[in-house]
Amino acid sequence: MGRFDLFFFNVLAPAFAVMMLFLGTQDLGPAWRARWGHGRQGVFTALYEYCEKSCSWSGNFTADDGQVRRNVTLGTGHGPSHAGDEVAAVDTDARIDVYPLGGGHDWLDLSGLTLVPLAYLIGWGRVVWRWRRRRRR
Repeated sequence: MGRFDLFFFNVLAPAFAVMMLFLGTQDLGPAWRARWGHGRQGVFTALYEYCEKSCSWSGNFTADDGQVRRNVTLGTGHGPSHAGDEVAAVDTDARIDVYPLGGGHDWLDLSGLTLVPLAYLIGWGRVVWRWRRRRRR
């Protein structure tokens, strides 16, 4: 194994896994709460759609109690077709997202984004632990 391989497997890959785990866990809780219908219900009003690899809608969320969150993104799932469309949504205090009623499928994407790096780090930790035990003998 070359120096780059050792650096990649011992430093870069675990660092990337920690970063993905951190990013995934930030919105995992809100996405799961939306999946189960917890949070403030209300209406998302689509203002504009932006597309890169996929498309997302941004707009305003008005809760049933009248509170408004501006410039939020609607999570995946049943979404609007045109600017001005209104979609029943739930706000679970995610950083930038509100979710369509029923939660969409962001919870599934974020679960994978969290579980895959977690599994990698557990496996990596076991390899490091075994290596250290062998070196002590």
